[in-house]
Amino acid sequence: MFGLNTYRKRKKLEIDREMLDYRESLMKEVEQLAIKCAQDKGNHEHEYHHNLELLGIEIAKLEARKETLANDVTTYKQWLEQKDKEIERLNNIVLKMAEAQKIIIQK
Repeated sequence: MFGLNTYRKRKKLEIDREMLDYRESLMKEVEQLAIKCAQDKGNHEHEYHHNLELLGIEIAKLEARKETLANDVTTYKQWLEQKDKEIERLNNIVLKMAEAQKIIIQK
């Protein structure tokens, strides 16, 4: 009986060692996977924030362009109003000159 008990303990010890080695190898794989996942997550977050920053810059450029174009439209409207006033003033001068010389000019 003494030999059977010792045999059983040795086999149990061998099985325990095999399980421990198996667990250690699995834990190493899990650690490597965790490191890879952390790196992938870091890369993804970096790309996400980089793209977000680029989009923010593009949006700012578009808003500035929109504001510039709106100012250009206002400037052109004012310029056209001034030109219309100048044309009207010149028409009035020509009409007064024509009236003074008795010439008929149709608008």
